[in-house]
Amino acid sequence: MEYDQTAVDRVASIERSILKLHHPHQAEFVGIINAIELQVEYGKPVLTVVQHLADALLELARQRGVRRSHISELETKLERLQKFLHTGVPTEHP
Repeated sequence: MEYDQTAVDRVASIERSILKLHHPHQAEFVGIINAIELQVEYGKPVLTVVQHLADALLELARQRGVRRSHISELETKLERLQKFLHTGVPTEHP
């Protein structure tokens, strides 16, 4: 399998979005992001698993009181990741 740097870069962008919040439950978010990264880094991710992890990340953000504007940013980045994984074509930079 070939390492998918583009997909990993997209996940890293999502992680940076979380880290900049300095949230007290940051480790919970990073755990989900790490699971997403494991799915995408060597290609052929199980897309439904990535979707469930993305949904879990967003729900955790809502339940942990992350501001709506930050959740919107996460949603956008997760949608771009999903589109890339489905098509292999980047829509925009992470």
